[in-house]
Amino acid sequence: MNQQLPDFSGKVVVLYIGAAPAAIQNGVVLEYAEFRRYGGRLVVVGRQPHVPGSEWTSNVESGVAWDEVVHWVVFPTREAFLARVPAPGLWWRLFGRT
Repeated sequence: MNQQLPDFSGKVVVLYIGAAPAAIQNGVVLEYAEFRRYGGRLVVVGRQPHVPGSEWTSNVESGVAWDEVVHWVVFPTREAFLARVPAPGLWWRLFGRT
């Protein structure tokens, strides 16, 4: 796509949205993220990992409008992401390590 865009392929990305609703103020975690255009708007699309208690959004495609993203964090692998999590908790449950 555009050379100016980050490469999220094969990585875990946490996207933070400006003026985010409470449900996603801690960021949106996506695996297999890529950029697509929908209705002329650039969107980051990927799969939300499994979250116990939120099965209705687990392992489904999700997208965030790129122009709404104010910050992002990229981890090269799932293991690298989990290594940064200080103790088992929500992030570990996201990736099935309870």
